[in-house]
Amino acid sequence: MEALKRVYKGIRSKSRALLAARLRSRVLAHKRFLSEAAFRYSAYQNVAFVFQVFNKAKNCDKILATFLEKGCSNVIVFADGCIDGSALAWHRRLAGKNHLVISANDLHEIQNYRLSIEIASHWGCSHVVLLQDDDVYDERLFDWLDSALGASSQYGAAIVGGNGGSDLDPSFSYQRADSGLLSAEFVVGSSGQSNSFYSLGCYKRMLLPSGFVAANGMMPHRFVANVNRAPQLISVESARQLSFFPKELEPYQYDDYYNCFKSWLNGRPVVLMPFGKVATDVGIGGMRLYNDVNIRSRPLHFVENWNFVLDHFSGSFAKIDDLVSGSNRRWLT
Repeated sequence: MEALKRVYKGIRSKSRALLAARLRSRVLAHKRFLSEAAFRYSAYQNVAFVFQVFNKAKNCDKILATFLEKGCSNVIVFADGCIDGSALAWHRRLAGKNHLVISANDLHEIQNYRLSIEIASHWGCSHVVLLQDDDVYDERLFDWLDSALGASSQYGAAIVGGNGGSDLDPSFSYQRADSGLLSAEFVVGSSGQSNSFYSLGCYKRMLLPSGFVAANGMMPHRFVANVNRAPQLISVESARQLSFFPKELEPYQYDDYYNCFKSWLNGRPVVLMPFGKVATDVGIGGMRLYNDVNIRSRPLHFVENWNFVLDHFSGSFAKIDDLVSGSNRRWLT
């Protein structure tokens, strides 16, 4: 019996040694792969590309293709509240030294973006580009990025938006939110000879900008009061100094207003440089699909967030509007 136990013990020991050897071989091979991959990802070392992904693992290849082909050095992915294997899908495709996939538990965008600013600062990046899981880009994105970086440098812009933007309406009386905001209709339209606008009930009305100018060697652009995502280029220094993405607005909504208005009031302009995305079927966004956000419905915290923005900035809306107009006159006329 003792002899048999010794035989079994020897077999188990050899099996463990064999498994350990195989694991060691696989680990070393993976380390060699990662070491070689590090040389392929060296583009835009001063920029961190930040993705928010939510249960869209199927979009991974479409979204990442352009960034991997370009060899982007710094990539941060928040697979937030996912149950479809998103974190693993993105991790398998990102092999650069500064390619980081964070599996978070439904923290939403504000907290994640705030963390991305700190990571980018730690990496020595001057800017972050905020991206989403329902936008697909081709190589033209990098033409936009080069132009946006130029705007950030030449104008001292804290934020450059590539999607949409808006201006304050001096003729509108902005109202604090109450329960009516939860079901107020979101409207996009035009009125007489004025600019096109979007409005939300009696609470807010924002003018849609026009008159973009291809000035100073950059793509067509203009200064605006506010830009939204994505893509969106943000100065890391400005974000940290001005406390972008405040905790009070978590989990999401109206942080763009906060960041942009605070930038203007601290001498750092905001630029809208529109950029078209590649049309593709990537599914319905999580905001509409899971958070009951549509043209006539929104969650209760939208009330608190809108009032937070008004409490901080409504007394300065006229000044912000003057700063926007003055910048357009100075730089683009």
